[in-house]
Amino acid sequence: MTLFRRAMVLVFALSAFVAACGDDDAATTTTPTTSAPTTTVASTTTTSTVPATTSTTTPETDLGSFIRYESGEYRFQISYPEDWEIDSDSAGIAVQLFSPTPADDDFSENVNVIVEELLEPITLDDYVALALEQVEELFPEFQLFDEFSSTLGGLPAWTVAYTGEIDGVVYGVVQTITIHEDRAFVVTYTGTTEFDRYLPHSDAIFNSISFGE
Repeated sequence: MTLFRRAMVLVFALSAFVAACGDDDAATTTTPTTSAPTTTVASTTTTSTVPATTSTTTPETDLGSFIRYESGEYRFQISYPEDWEIDSDSAGIAVQLFSPTPADDDFSENVNVIVEELLEPITLDDYVALALEQVEELFPEFQLFDEFSSTLGGLPAWTVAYTGEIDGVVYGVVQTITIHEDRAFVVTYTGTTEFDRYLPHSDAIFNSISFGE
């Protein structure tokens, strides 16, 4: 089950027209935190606010406490729920975050961050257009539900929300893209049957991202 779910994450990473490169042995750290970040849930239909928790013992929401992860190689930080799994060793993906998986499910809703070193200048608009072209090729039943200007770690970004079908399984995807210091950062939330359940968690993760100097 683990191999299946991680292979699917790699498929979605490739769909974003990125190929991360660099030293896989770069230093990374994780630091516990006591609260979830304040978030605005990105949805294809509604927007709602998820307040931050005030402590690990009396949380205001069911999101629980978060752990802070730092990528030494790509100089970004991201927070994720403490009951999620993390993988920072997969080739081509800076970090993957997996939600808890029920015993009767064969796919973990997940968030991944992929980074592409840009060899030539490209605008955010052009990069997004190329990414969507590849997504449409990947999904025969591709449906774009929403796209809008957004921010990621305080930087101008573009968010797209879409669904697609592979081997009879429908996947929901929310993807935010930004360009920072000659690198494209693509953050993707992918889900199937539990997509709505973990949408607030994924939004908290997206909103937690920051970039180092």
